[in-house]
Parts: sequence; structure tokens; C-alpha cells
Amino acid sequence: MTVTEGCQFAGGYTSVVDGCSCEIGYWGNPLEVGGGCVKCECNENIDLDDPLSCDQSTGECVRCVNNAAGDHCERCVDWYHGDAVLLKNCRRTSSHLVSSHHVSSCF
Repeated sequence: MTVTEGCQFAGGYTSVVDGCSCEIGYWGNPLEVGGGCVKCECNENIDLDDPLSCDQSTGECVRCVNNAAGDHCERCVDWYHGDAVLLKNCRRTSSHLVSSHHVSSCF
């Protein structure tokens, strides 16, 4: 661990003018006593170039990619199916896979 401009770097930190903050993909408050930066648990379904992909205060994944959704990008978005966590293959559900129910009446 190294100390630079009042910020202790143990991974997940970036230096800013007034101290340090968490890098993209990390959340927390390194300026609090005992605080630090924790990697966002987004199942590798966020863009690490997008500073808004993970809420740096709560760790919630807010801009999932790969058609993933959820607080941790752990499921496919509505009307998509597949595996968002391991295979990252969420695809639009085909219309022929959606069943329709017909109710018949006998009189």
C-alpha cells in the first residue's frame, strides 16, 4: 500500500484534487475513517469506461450492459432470456417462444 497526496492506494482508488475517490467500478468513501473502495458486484456486466455504471455511494449497478438488469446485473432484462452471469448471452425472446392462452367456452 502506498500513500499519495493523502490517499492510501490499495486498489480501487484514484487521486483527485481534494484527496481521493473510488475508481470507476468501485464504490465507497475512502475519505471516511476506516472507509475504502470496494469493487462493484456487477457480474462483469458494466462498462468500466462509464463513470455512472456503478453508483459510487451504494454499489448498485445502474447501467448494465449485455442486456443484463438487476442491482448486480444478475438477470436478463424483461423479454430477454439467457444467462446474464456466466455466459452473458441474454437475447430477445422470440415471439414463437411466448405462448398465448386461448380460452374456449362451451355453450
